[in-house]
Amino acid sequence: MKKLTVTIGISAYNEEGNIAKILKSVISQKEKTIQISEILVYSDGSTDRTVPTAKSFKDKRIRVVNDKIRRGKAFRLNHIFSVMKGDVLVLFDADTVPVNSEMLEYICRPFHRRSFIGLAGGRRYSIPTTSLTGTSLANLFHAYDVVRKELRNGINIYCFLAGITALSRDFAKALTLPLDSPCDDNFIYLEAKKRGFSLAYVPEAIVWFSPPQSASDQISQGSRYLASSSILSRYFNSTYVKGEFYVPFYLRLKVFLYQVRHNPIAFLWLKCLAAVCHIQNFKTQRHVNGLYRNVYSTKRLT
Repeated sequence: MKKLTVTIGISAYNEEGNIAKILKSVISQKEKTIQISEILVYSDGSTDRTVPTAKSFKDKRIRVVNDKIRRGKAFRLNHIFSVMKGDVLVLFDADTVPVNSEMLEYICRPFHRRSFIGLAGGRRYSIPTTSLTGTSLANLFHAYDVVRKELRNGINIYCFLAGITALSRDFAKALTLPLDSPCDDNFIYLEAKKRGFSLAYVPEAIVWFSPPQSASDQISQGSRYLASSSILSRYFNSTYVKGEFYVPFYLRLKVFLYQVRHNPIAFLWLKCLAAVCHIQNFKTQRHVNGLYRNVYSTKRLT
C-alpha cells in the first residue's frame, strides 16, 4: 500500500501553554501507512511565547509562520489550504493533544479505503476536570456521543467539530472559509456535503481537549456557538443549515437522561449557563465575527 502524504495544519493564537505538547505528540505519531511531509504552524498575532516555543523544535518538517497581526482562524486556515502539499490535510486546534501515537493513522484510514472522500472527523475527549463548569460541559459532550453515533447513521454535523479534522487535498484546495464566521468546523462540514464528497467519522481518532473551566469563558464560547446557525445561513440555505443541526426528540431525551443520571447538579448548572448564553447571543449576534476572545481555561491540558 502506497503511503499517504500528510500535511499537519495548526492555527495558533497565544498557545504557549500547549503548543509544545501538541508538536511533541504529532512528531511522535506512527507512520505505517502515512508519511508526515510537513507541519504548518500559523501564529495569528500571538503576543506570548507561542512562536519561539514552536521554533525551538528542530524537526525540519515544522514550518512556523509568524504574522504579528491578528486576522482570525479562518484567514490562517485559508492560507494553509492554499499551500498544503500532502494528499491529506489534518487540522488540529492548538489546544488539543492526540491521545496516542496512532491517532493520525486512524484519522487517515478512510482516505485509503474510499476514492471520493473529502472529510473525516475524529473524536474529542475531555480531560478530567474538577470545576463545576468544566464538569457540566464534559458531561454534555460525552452525552452527545449517542447523537454522533445514531443521527443520520453516524454522519452528522456533531461528528465534525473543531479539534481534529482531516480533508482531502482536492477538497482543501477548493475550500475558502468566510472571514467573518467563527464556526469554521460547521462551515467545512456543510461545504463538504454540498460539494458531494463522502464523509467519515472515525471515533478511534481521539484528541484530548479541555472544556471551559469558568462561567465567563463558557458564556463567551457558548454564545458564539449559538450564533452559528444564523451566521451559516448567510452562506447556505437556512433550511439546509437548520436541518443539519436538528436532533430528534428521542435523541435529545437520551442526552438529557445521560446528564441527569451522571451528574444532576452539573446539568442544572449548565442550564443556568445556557440561559445566560442565549441572552448574550441576543445582545451580540450582529457583532459576531471571526475574531473572538481567547478562552484561556481551555488551554490547560495537563
